[in-house]
Amino acid sequence: MAWPKHFLYSFRGHLGPTAQQEIDVWSCNIRVSRVQSVTNDIAATQSLATDAARDWKKFHTAGSSNSIGHNVWFDYVRLYTIGSNGKADGEIFQGEPEGGSVTNSVSSPNMPFQVAMVVTLDTGLRVKPRFGRFFVPSSGIQIGGSGRVVTSYRDGLLDAAQTLIQDLGNRPGIDSTAHKVSVVSSVGDGAIADVKSIRVGDVADTMRSRRSALKESYEIRTISQ
Repeated sequence: MAWPKHFLYSFRGHLGPTAQQEIDVWSCNIRVSRVQSVTNDIAATQSLATDAARDWKKFHTAGSSNSIGHNVWFDYVRLYTIGSNGKADGEIFQGEPEGGSVTNSVSSPNMPFQVAMVVTLDTGLRVKPRFGRFFVPSSGIQIGGSGRVVTSYRDGLLDAAQTLIQDLGNRPGIDSTAHKVSVVSSVGDGAIADVKSIRVGDVADTMRSRRSALKESYEIRTISQ
């Protein structure tokens, strides 16, 4: 089992009513290629982390229809260089949104914190690595009468995610054949492939870790029969 060399961008934040009040945390991981040629690997830099923070801020604040609620805060991104053993190798860089933690400025529905929308990444291959995904904390979605996400919210997230993937794949000021959002597989000798399309469905998912973090407070009533 081997991992192709690549970057891991880990976007992180918290859920809560203010930038200072944390009830739970969230993270979204996106992998990006870094091998330019046989003899040329792109090096991680602070400018890449800073640019990625700028890209996610743009995505995060795209408006109510991107599904992110006003109680979901983006705090920072960490850039890891992943080696062939699948572990971080070398210096870790951190980028933060300009001006500090950000959230959507619009008022939105208050869905439970465990609700998430899935963005599926498709390389178009018939073998691994075919699909990847990341889960967007989605307390701001609106549910229609059929129990499905309202079309405008699904499409709004799809549009915002398309822009995010394209922005992340554009290395600042450089025309590069590497640094593309990718799906990575460690099966066999390992493989990596650029993302060719994305999709978003109209059924919300549940993040078990966030559900488990919400400790229930019970009230009891006695029954007289």
